[in-house]
Amino acid sequence: MYKPKALKLFHKAEMLENQGKLTEAILEYKKAIKIEKNFFEAFNNLANSLRLKKRFKEATDAYKNALAINPTLQVTVLNLANTMSELGQFKEALEFYERAISLNPTQAKPYLDRSLSYYHSNSFEDSLKDIDQYLSLKPDDPSAHLHKGNILKTLGRYSDALKSFESCISLNPRVPKFYINHGNTLRRLEENRAALNSFSKAIEIQPDDVSALISRGSLLHEMDCYDDALT
Repeated sequence: MYKPKALKLFHKAEMLENQGKLTEAILEYKKAIKIEKNFFEAFNNLANSLRLKKRFKEATDAYKNALAINPTLQVTVLNLANTMSELGQFKEALEFYERAISLNPTQAKPYLDRSLSYYHSNSFEDSLKDIDQYLSLKPDDPSAHLHKGNILKTLGRYSDALKSFESCISLNPRVPKFYINHGNTLRRLEENRAALNSFSKAIEIQPDDVSALISRGSLLHEMDCYDDALT
């Protein structure tokens, strides 16, 4: 049981955090920790607040302190791995992604987060393996299909990427970027008329979508449809 004064400071910090007063919350969490050296919840919440403030190095240290007290809480392990990735410490983060997965292999999110980390460190094949594992657990997540499509496109596997973007559209047909990615991939496959239809669909959903307008105009120009490109 924690000391009453530490608990009072902790609850004050929680209230401040919930109000978005992160700087003040951080100070109160630190005061609580000064009284209770093994205050897991205070270390954990301190790390979360520091991360929201983009003070990633300090957040990493706070997560490590929390895990030294309780090493089995998956969300804390995963938050540490993601914070290390945000610092560009991809190799070091992998150890904690592995630990998070080992704590609950049927939990989907660690596979997605590790896939994103692999992607940003240019380990595209590893990223693909993890996103496939995630999708085996969460097959109806359109953003995950989008991520998979981007991986496949980066690997030059355009036909496979197209299938992923088609899955995005099937799951949520009202998102312009799904059609833009679909169109850009069709363009890579030299299916320009189909690509044009995808860009037009994105504009139909959101007429001021700059990316869709530029992609459509560029393709029309390439196809020598100058008048259409100006509209």
